[in-house]
Order: sequence, then C-alpha cells, then structure tokens
Amino acid sequence: MRNIDDPSHDSRHPWNGPAGRWVIIRTRSRHEKILANRIQTRNGVMFLPFEKVRRRYGGLDATVECPLFTGILFFKGDAPCLTDPELARCISAIEDVPNQDQLAQELKSIAIAIDRGVPLRPHAYLRQTLDVEIISGPLTRSRAVVPQIETSHPLLLQISAAQLAFEVMDEFEIRPIKPAPR
Repeated sequence: MRNIDDPSHDSRHPWNGPAGRWVIIRTRSRHEKILANRIQTRNGVMFLPFEKVRRRYGGLDATVECPLFTGILFFKGDAPCLTDPELARCISAIEDVPNQDQLAQELKSIAIAIDRGVPLRPHAYLRQTLDVEIISGPLTRSRAVVPQIETSHPLLLQISAAQLAFEVMDEFEIRPIKPAPR
C-alpha cells in the first residue's frame, strides 16, 4: 500500500524525474542556487535541499534558506547540457556516481527527513557503519547508518558518493538491515 505522506511518490522529487545517470556537481563557492536555477530550465533534474537558518543583517534578524550541502548539488538527466558555457561558469567539477541505486536511496532518505521537518545537523562521514532501518518515528521505513563501534550512537543519514553525513536530531527506533562484519 502506498503511503501518500511518503515524498518518494511525489513527482517533484528527482528519482521520479527523467532517465539518466546521477552525477555530483561541485560548484564554485556560493553558486549552488544560481546553478540550480539555471539547471531547472535544462533537460534534467537536480537535488539541492535547503535549510532555514537565522541570520542577522544590518542589525535585523532574518530567516534565510541556505543549501544543506555546501558546494554540492546532485543532477540526473542529460549530462551534456552541463557543458553549456552559462552553466560551466558555476561548476568546478562533475563526478560520476558508480552506485546509482545507493545514491538514489540515500537522497530519498534525506528528502523524507526534510519533508517531514526532522532536524539534521552535519556530522563527520564514517566509513565503518552498520546499515539500519528506522522502525518508529517520523522517518519510519527509511534507511540510515549508525557507527559500529559505539554503544550510544547517533543516527546518521549519509551520502556515500559525496562523503556527506547528517545526524538525525529526533527520536527513533532502529533494527539492523544486515549483521555487522566480524
């Protein structure tokens, strides 16, 4: 049965977009939004989630949207369109993603957390982790990782291809997806 609250079924999300391969686009400093706006008019979709941040400008408090991933956006679609000179000025590197399914699953988990208002904060990327499924809380049925070596552990959403990790700042219950290596 389809959960209508699950954004993975929403046509706005990139995994429901055009065919093509995912690539990681490393942008020039502070060019994420500019590039995202320019890509929206091309043959493809991008994934660049934002977080609301409180800032102070000229003595006034303001809430602004900042990219969750600094200097990175994810693109799926017609990669040759990225060679357009208008886009190339914003791009510092384009990286192929070998494991397309894994990246799509990781991006989907991040999108679900953001859509459900689950607070995330940056965390160091970990190479030794245990894959888990979340069985209660706002991220139920999402996948995540926990460190293998700690008994009290944060729940992390990682994007392996970009070596990014975010700690989930909410209550949850988990179960291992596969046993830890011995």
